[in-house]
Amino acid sequence: MNKEKATAPGRVNKKLLSAIEKQKATALGLSHAKLRPERILDGITDAFYTLDREWRFTCLNKEAENLLRRSRSDLLGKVVWEEFKEAVGTIFDHECRRALMENTTVKFENFYAPLDGWFEVHVYPLEDGLAVYFNDITKRKQSEQARQEAEARIRQQASLLDKATDAIIVHGIDHRIQFWNQGAQRLYGWTPEEVIGKSIEMLYDNPLAFHEASKLLLNTDEWRGEIAQRRKDGSILLAEAHWTLVRNDEGQAQSVFAINTDITQRKMAENKIEHLAFYDSLTGLPNRQLLLDRLSQALSARARKHRMGALLFIDLDNFKLLNDTFGHDLGDLLLQQLAPRLISCIRESDTVARLGGDEFVVILITDFSENYEESLAQIKAICERIHSAFNQPFNLRAYKHHSTASIGVVLFNDQSHTTDELLKQADLAMYQAKASGRNAMCFFDPDASGNECLHPSGGGFAQKLEEKRICSPLSARDG
Repeated sequence: MNKEKATAPGRVNKKLLSAIEKQKATALGLSHAKLRPERILDGITDAFYTLDREWRFTCLNKEAENLLRRSRSDLLGKVVWEEFKEAVGTIFDHECRRALMENTTVKFENFYAPLDGWFEVHVYPLEDGLAVYFNDITKRKQSEQARQEAEARIRQQASLLDKATDAIIVHGIDHRIQFWNQGAQRLYGWTPEEVIGKSIEMLYDNPLAFHEASKLLLNTDEWRGEIAQRRKDGSILLAEAHWTLVRNDEGQAQSVFAINTDITQRKMAENKIEHLAFYDSLTGLPNRQLLLDRLSQALSARARKHRMGALLFIDLDNFKLLNDTFGHDLGDLLLQQLAPRLISCIRESDTVARLGGDEFVVILITDFSENYEESLAQIKAICERIHSAFNQPFNLRAYKHHSTASIGVVLFNDQSHTTDELLKQADLAMYQAKASGRNAMCFFDPDASGNECLHPSGGGFAQKLEEKRICSPLSARDG
């Protein structure tokens, strides 16, 4: 009896210890049972979370934490629309509510701006809320978008090749035509069937310019410029060309992609505008603006070459009397007939310009002799030719009109004077020729002494020695 009493506490302790161990084992098992679903969910490659019917987070896996950039402890129990306010009103909002209300599974793609990414979302209705699976498809969407844009560009370019108003031509390095769009057919007149396989040189009467441009293209991979081409009917056009060299994967030249634009009309319009801006509308000679530009260039050129040049100021004698007697129409007719006569007296490198009214200016930059006296004699000879040009009468409709001119000459061989100064000096010398009796030539003397005025005499000029200085400009021109 006493023995049983002695062992009883030991048995109780063992039972108690056993009960404690079982309780620990049960608690551990419950803990493992609780962790097992989380581990399973964390093993899912897709992001996953659940929401109750109050839109509160009840579960999240690790991938969901990564994609949402929020931790479980931060989101569990929180309302999704409060934590992700930018999602309100989006397709995500609409589809999640539809899945819950209609008890249906939904699948959609959604761009979420705060995360700057595209997500593919699957939403499944549960008894107590929703299960949401999603994954980041941003790279896939970007690839799809890039592919779609590339395909759209290809389709657009393919369509534009034929719709383009410009001529688009592809030819090989051997110059054989491989592609010929409708724009090329409209511009040149040949159909694709007529030109495919033939040499692109068929567009050039003189292929020299084409070969020079092709050499530059091979060196630089691109050539832009203006080039003359011909149509099927033989007419000539001016094309603005943009040629690109196409290379294969090994970097070898394979073909030429050419875009040619007809600029014939544009060039004609530009030339007409330029002509109006720089040429006299009555005579077609350079006007004052172009004269000053060429005179400035002549001064620079003479200074570089250290050679003499001359500026001639020509004024018709008694021109005002002609206008007053017969009218300005006949005066204009005289000026028009005079222009080609003056041009015939000079060389191509020289310039004849109409300054205004009956005033003409000639720039002589022909290479004169390095000897001053010889070059002076050459200039006098040109002036004599100009005076001789007036020997033949001018046919003014029913009238034959004889006219003469007074010429003022100033010499230059550097840039010590401005263009305006030279014009004034030549004008002063012309006044001296007028004052000496008209139909004369006078050289400007910078010292205002010893001026030389020459008058026609037989086949040449005789010097007027009695004139020794340049007169001041008259108060009004007397023609």
